[in-house]
Amino acid sequence: MKSVVKIRPTSSCLIAISEYPFFVQDIKDIEAVHFERISHGIKNFDMAIIFRDYHTFKRINSIPRESIELIKKYLDQEGIVFSEGVVPINWNTVLQ
Repeated sequence: MKSVVKIRPTSSCLIAISEYPFFVQDIKDIEAVHFERISHGIKNFDMAIIFRDYHTFKRINSIPRESIELIKKYLDQEGIVFSEGVVPINWNTVLQ
């Protein structure tokens, strides 16, 4: 099921609890974040969350471009490494 929700950062997790199914992701489980489709003129980007097991990931799609600096600041504060690229990555292949 896909829907548009606002994900909010807290001191220990990322949450979206305005609609069911709820999204709660503990930041202790996150190893890195990769921003995809980062290019001038594109209004939205995607974010891939890579977990500490290096086998699983979660992708969040269509994040408004104006949110990227706020997300980067939050990740920096939490000590989470992040990167960015122009094209989406096939994480199923990369993490095998």
